[in-house]
Amino acid sequence: MEIELINSMGRYTQKSHTFLYPLLNLPVEPIETYLKFGNIEIPNERLLIGLYWTEDKNYQKYKENIFNNRYFDNLFLDDVFAIVSFNMHPLKNEYDHIIKGHYSKVSENCKAVIAEKTTNEAILKCLYPGDNYKEFAAALGVEPEVLLDKELLSPPQDKAEVLHVTKEIQKEIKELYL
Repeated sequence: MEIELINSMGRYTQKSHTFLYPLLNLPVEPIETYLKFGNIEIPNERLLIGLYWTEDKNYQKYKENIFNNRYFDNLFLDDVFAIVSFNMHPLKNEYDHIIKGHYSKVSENCKAVIAEKTTNEAILKCLYPGDNYKEFAAALGVEPEVLLDKELLSPPQDKAEVLHVTKEIQKEIKELYL
């Protein structure tokens, strides 16, 4: 387990995809997910943005599920992609904990949904750091006390969680949200 744990920790984990997207309970996976649109500051919004390839068979098959999802907010289209924003405000507490990197503080229901959707053992252990800090400390070669009462996974990185869009879509986003 130690080598696998260290290897999985060495790569950036897309927090929006790992911790928020499962809460949508959709049968289709996006290419990627994001928390923000590049160069657009939208105040008081709790967005999750899914990027889908419009020609993907699963997207075609399940796009009605996406549009009928209770969190669906808006659709932006370009020549190749469907950019879907989801309003996560009804899940404000879960969203805020995840944005701050407080994964262990999400509700037990949220943890159960995430556990249902991921096979990444390290992610599951990060939901319960109090039970796993000694294992992480051993894998990292540090004293266990260093990780005691701390989250075992970093908060979302802004640059990795931002979707940059065309000027045309930027204009649409600004018209809708600002």
